[in-house]
Amino acid sequence: MSSSFKQQFKQMIGTLIYGSLLTVFPFPRKRTAEKSSPPRQVAVVCLAALGDLITFCPAAQQMRSEGLRLTLICREGGGIAEFAAETGLFEAVIALPHRFRSRIANLRRLGSLSAELVVVAPVQRHILSDLYALAIPAQRRVLPDTTAGCAHLGLKKRVDRQVDLVPVTAQNELERNAQYSEPLGLVRGPLSPFVFRGEKGAWQKTEPSCVAIFPGAGGSISKCWPVERFAWVARQLAERTRCRVLIFGTAAERSLCGKLAALLPETARDLSGQTTLAELAQRLKGCCLSLTNDSGSAHLSIAHGVPTVIVCGGWEYGRFYPNPTLPPDCRAVLAKELPSCVPCGQSKPDCSGRACAPCVAAVRQETVLEAALACMVEGKRF
Repeated sequence: MSSSFKQQFKQMIGTLIYGSLLTVFPFPRKRTAEKSSPPRQVAVVCLAALGDLITFCPAAQQMRSEGLRLTLICREGGGIAEFAAETGLFEAVIALPHRFRSRIANLRRLGSLSAELVVVAPVQRHILSDLYALAIPAQRRVLPDTTAGCAHLGLKKRVDRQVDLVPVTAQNELERNAQYSEPLGLVRGPLSPFVFRGEKGAWQKTEPSCVAIFPGAGGSISKCWPVERFAWVARQLAERTRCRVLIFGTAAERSLCGKLAALLPETARDLSGQTTLAELAQRLKGCCLSLTNDSGSAHLSIAHGVPTVIVCGGWEYGRFYPNPTLPPDCRAVLAKELPSCVPCGQSKPDCSGRACAPCVAAVRQETVLEAALACMVEGKRF
């Protein structure tokens, strides 16, 4: 069965199931009252990955500084609820099971909440996020008027009749968050990548210094730079700085991390699947550099103030990286000549089977090494 047919079949089943829910579930009606004063209690629906939540945190910081009370509705697992709690930005965090059979119960649970305003993150349209937003009784539910991420256009039109809309046209996710939130009076001005307050300059130097490598990328091997190239860069850094390597990843990425560790038998320690989010954060504080793919690990490393090099492809070029507001000790590295298919717009590109996508394979290891050394100098960790 071809991947395109599978996608079409999945979309058809989703339209049938979620369309039925839109018809029969007792969602609270849209209120027709005039818009009230700026909201003080905001519910944020974020059913995406950890990196998407981290990208929303700069907006959440501004909201909290204005005294808004934020409730986060997220999915269980992936460290999302733990990270949200660590930020201190959310008054309450509600982590919902993501299993399909749990979704009606989730809708009923959300019906017991109340908020003045409901928004979503990331600033895309996914039918499940739409339904969860509809389920929360609120004075206003405001969704982005965009087709980005939308697989069920007909259902989107039905949801749009029950919500208020804010047009969003920007490509970069931070700019999208600002464009979405500013008309609602939630943020003012541009947003920069989230960094924990006090993390900059908080490096805990160890002997020898450590480089963190995250060889995985959100479950898609097509977004992963070859481990042989990560190993080459690590060996070059070890020769120049005497650093050791800490390899991080999820339990599902142990095989990939093990391959990298086998290429660095004398200098690497494989910690994949062995750290909680808090333990990972503590380890990162002792690292002079983080090497990652374009994934949540990049957002996480930057958030903890670690000089970071991100190996990028072109599937969603500019949505996260390259980002002109990156801290000066961070770099996004792309191929000098991107293939003509860039951007393909796929969050998990399927152009290469079980190998990395051509736009990732074209990134030269020498370029990554150069960026790594520059970041370490900029971050005063070299």
